[in-house]
Order: sequence, then C-alpha cells, then structure tokens
Amino acid sequence: MKLRKIPHIPFSSKMTSSSSIKGKISDHSIIFSEMDSKKKVKTLLKSYLHSWQLKELEENKEVFYFDSKKGPLAICFLQESNKKKNQGHYQLLTPSLYGRARNFAGSIIGKFKVQNIKNLNVYGLEITEQIWGGIIVGIEMSSYHYVKKYNFKTALFNLSKDSEKVDIKKYIQLGYSTNLSRYLVDLPPGEKRPEDYAKLLKNLFYGKNNCKLTIWDEKKLKKERMGMILAVGGASVQPPRLVHLSYRPNKKTNEKPIAFVGKGITFDSGGLDIKPPSGMRNMKKDMGGSASLVGLANYIVNQKLNLNCDFYFALAENAVDAHSFRPGDVLESRKGLTVEIDNTDAEGRLVLGDALTVAAENKPKFIIDVATLTGAIKVALGAETGGLFSNSDELADQLLSQSQSAGEQVWRMPLLKEQRSKLSSPVADLANSSSGFGGAVRAAMFLQEFIGDTPWAHFDIYSWVDSANGPYFQKGGNGQLVQSLSFLVQELCEK
Repeated sequence: MKLRKIPHIPFSSKMTSSSSIKGKISDHSIIFSEMDSKKKVKTLLKSYLHSWQLKELEENKEVFYFDSKKGPLAICFLQESNKKKNQGHYQLLTPSLYGRARNFAGSIIGKFKVQNIKNLNVYGLEITEQIWGGIIVGIEMSSYHYVKKYNFKTALFNLSKDSEKVDIKKYIQLGYSTNLSRYLVDLPPGEKRPEDYAKLLKNLFYGKNNCKLTIWDEKKLKKERMGMILAVGGASVQPPRLVHLSYRPNKKTNEKPIAFVGKGITFDSGGLDIKPPSGMRNMKKDMGGSASLVGLANYIVNQKLNLNCDFYFALAENAVDAHSFRPGDVLESRKGLTVEIDNTDAEGRLVLGDALTVAAENKPKFIIDVATLTGAIKVALGAETGGLFSNSDELADQLLSQSQSAGEQVWRMPLLKEQRSKLSSPVADLANSSSGFGGAVRAAMFLQEFIGDTPWAHFDIYSWVDSANGPYFQKGGNGQLVQSLSFLVQELCEK
C-alpha cells in the first residue's frame, strides 16, 4: 500500500531578524517570550494594542489573545517551573520548557484555525533554542488531522539581537516524524494488516541511503523457528511478518548498533479469549509501539544521524478462525523456551519475545522495545504516562531524563522476581500470563526471559489521546515517545 500524503506546514527556510511585528492585517501572529521579558513585550506592542489591552497584559496569565491593530495576536509567556513546588519525583515529571512551548503553540493554532488562518507569523523574544524547538514541533503537529486539511504558511522572526542558533529543519522533521507515527495508528485496521504494513515500511525505507530492509514472510519465520509470532498471526488472512530495518550511516563507526523492537499487532480481537466490543473498539492502535519506532527511524534516516541502528517490527493480526491458537497450547519460541498459553489476549509479549531474541542474537549495545502491552499500566499510571522497565539503571536514567526534556511523561516501574514466579507452568518453561494484580510487571518479566544479559528497556504505552488537547485536534494516535527517543539518539550522536 502507498502512504497517504501527511499534512505538512510550509515553514520559512530560515529565521528572520526583526525589531517589530510584520505582516498584513489578515495575518495571524504569535509572540513567545519568557515571563521576565513581559515589560519588553509591552513596550514592543504599544503601537499595536489598545491601552486596555496593554493593561490586561499585567494579569498573571501565560497566554493572551487580542484583536490587535495588526490582526489576530496571541502572546505566550513561558517561565521555568517553580523548583520549590516541584521537588518531588526528582523533577522527572516537571514540565519542560520545550514541552510547554509545544503544547501552547498547538493550543494557539487550534484557536486560530477557527478563524481560517492563512499566514502565521511567529515571533520569539529572548527565548532559547529549546523553546523554539517546542514551538516548531507544536505547529507542525497541529497541522495533522486524519480527514481535514489545513494549509497555512509560517514565518519565524527573532526579536532578539543575540540569540541561539536554531536548526529549524531538525525540528520540522521531528514534528513530521511524530505525525507519521500518529497517521499509522489512525489508519483503519483493514488497511494495515501484516503484509500491507510490511509493504508500507518497504515504501518508506527501501532504497533510502544507508538503509537495508529485510522482510521475513511466513516461510522464513517457520525456517527461523519463530513459533510464537507464527501462532499469534496464524488465524489472519494475511500471515505475520518480521521486518528488519538496518541503518548504517555514511560516516563509518565501530560502535555496536542500538536495537529497537516494536510491537505491531495490526488488530487485536483478543483471539479465542475474545475481547468485549468496548475493549476491541480501538484495537487498531495495538501496533502503536511499532508506529512510534517508524517515526523514530524516519527522523534518524532523514537527519542522517551518525549512529548504527537496527529496527525490528513484529507484525501480526490476532484474529479468530479455525487456525487460532488456543488457551492450553504450548508454543516453542525461537530462544528454545516453551510457553503455555494462559490467555490468547496476552499476544503482544509473544511476538515481542521472538523479535527480542533475534535482536539480542545480533549483540547490540542495548535494546529498547516499545509496545501497547497491557491495560494494567494504564490503571497504574493513567493514559498520559508511559511505564518504563529496565535491567540497566544507566539506560533507565538516560531515558527518564530525555523523556522529561521532551515533555513526554514516563515513570520507571520495578522488575519483581515474585511476579515472574506467577508465570510458572506445569507443562512448559513458563506461561504467557496469569490472573491477579501486577499484570504490567508480569508482562515485563516475561519479556526479560528473551534478552539475555543485554542492557534492555521496555516501554509499556497507551499510544492514544482520548480527546483533543494541545497540539492534538482529534482523538487518535499521539506519536508517543517519538520525541523522547529522538532526543536520546541525538544526544548519543553528540557525545
């Protein structure tokens, strides 16, 4: 299948220095500044705002909307979060300036869209590259809607004489890559079954510089002893696939590759342990982990980052027919471990187990897997916060730090041996699930069986927004972790 054209905001290719507000009366404008520069903003706007509007700026608010003499105007004042009020959680859940700028930019564009925006002028007064990055990503994300098309031109103006250089193209690419992930999640499940999804990935990456794409079909999967992914996808009209994308940059590096593994259940009916209608309604998003990694791969490839990376996308549809795997079946994994099926709706960990084994065999520097794995993590942390499990404190600390910088909430969860014991089976090495509390931890403990001694991190995410907010103008895919992991690989390249 071909990838539909994803909306993209035409940005000016460079940032223009300016000492005043430009544009026509029909243009929409936003000024971003830090709270400490409020007096300078008032001075700048004396000839553009009425006296009562200037007085309103004295209020202790972060965002203001005006019908100015130069057209619709929004002003956003950002300030660092009060550290005294955010001492808990090691400040890992404190909103970053990047994340707040992104969300404010998206919200403002949402209000402007109602006014049929055509030209947008964005001004920055004494703001950092971090804030500019959030603004650009937020505007880019705000362009996305699965059905509607928004088309407005955006110009960027710097109102400060001395300011940090901003890599505009990098942040545009980051916003676009996030939208690509959202689009894949929003696609109807009948349009992204395993073969279709594999072809889509081929269209995206095949022939790209420094990329090698390999697809294992059902015959190859059988030859490679991928018993768990074959069982999960056995009832679908389209058999499962394992897609391996290898990226090796032009600048040769002897560093071991980083491995990323994504759960790609293109639709999850629950199998013979079938879900109720309400639980099945949004199961097109069960490939959200793989979609996040497609967005990450798109960013890495187009930014030409100097980092060896391997991506493994485990694609299957958990359908129902006479060939469905059953509760009580015993599957043999690629690793050689036997797994008794306690519940066919705990299928994501099965396809990931085989894919993680392949990734570990190639001896990467570390492995990161991303999956919409359990409902239990949503019960524990809520829909907005992803769960992080890791056997490496160093890797976990890096990921927590980058997620905070990217404005994507993540919290580390424990790997508990007591929960592993609950996966015991009288007829196999382990069971794929069991009843009782701690389901997200048990799922992570199951995955740990397949990575050996390799440093590893597992993200259990929701991959979805239930309503419009910030840069999201509809419920649907949210591109969760694309920005956090992009921040991570960017930092690794700069070391």
